[in-house]
Amino acid sequence: MNKLTITLFLFLFWVLSGVAQHLELTGVYGPLPNGSTLTLKGPPDTLQMITWLHLTNRSADTLRVMMKKEPIAMLPGATASICWAGYCDFPETIESLVPLVMAPAETDTGCFSHYGPNNQRGTSIVRWTFFDQGNPSDSVSFTAYYATYPAGTGENRLAGGGLTCGGFRCTDNRIFVGYRLSPGEEGRIELRNLAGNQISGPVAVTGIGQVEFDAAAIPGGICLASLVKGGRAPGTLKILVIR
Repeated sequence: MNKLTITLFLFLFWVLSGVAQHLELTGVYGPLPNGSTLTLKGPPDTLQMITWLHLTNRSADTLRVMMKKEPIAMLPGATASICWAGYCDFPETIESLVPLVMAPAETDTGCFSHYGPNNQRGTSIVRWTFFDQGNPSDSVSFTAYYATYPAGTGENRLAGGGLTCGGFRCTDNRIFVGYRLSPGEEGRIELRNLAGNQISGPVAVTGIGQVEFDAAAIPGGICLASLVKGGRAPGTLKILVIR
């Protein structure tokens, strides 16, 4: 009986170890349990609808993490692309080409999932999954509902420009901020703490692109990235710096 009990215990331990979830997602408003849903809204002429996330390796081992997409319902002409491990793949790519090597307790921050409505109105649904290359059952996923509506309505429209994404990369201790300005417009991006004090920048910007800041001297916690133009700040993002 004792031998049977030990054998059963070892078998259950092996099974549970094989399906343990070691990857954790965090969004702008807090943790995202496995299988969560997110809704992103914007006008049909939005260049890209982007999800900004933190992914953390909660295991005691280094993981080679892959990312894949599952288009559940796509509007005609709309596209969904993976940006992972330093590469932004073509819309036809279903699974990332290379893994992201994540050390124990490491958090990677980025705009991993990109959706382009291409002037289509309606809702597209895409499931995004992150998994350990050596153990695909060790995974975490979320489903994104991308809803587009007639131009000129809704509060998320980047009228005249704004910030498109932003985050902190633990691997190289840098903060990145994506932006979009109308042709001929000029602006600047700056970082401030919650007290309103400027901690980095400003960096002059035009057109569409991304700027990076060295975060070595920035303390852990929330900082604010703002796009300023014409004396106004039409876009501000909260960025979590992890120490």
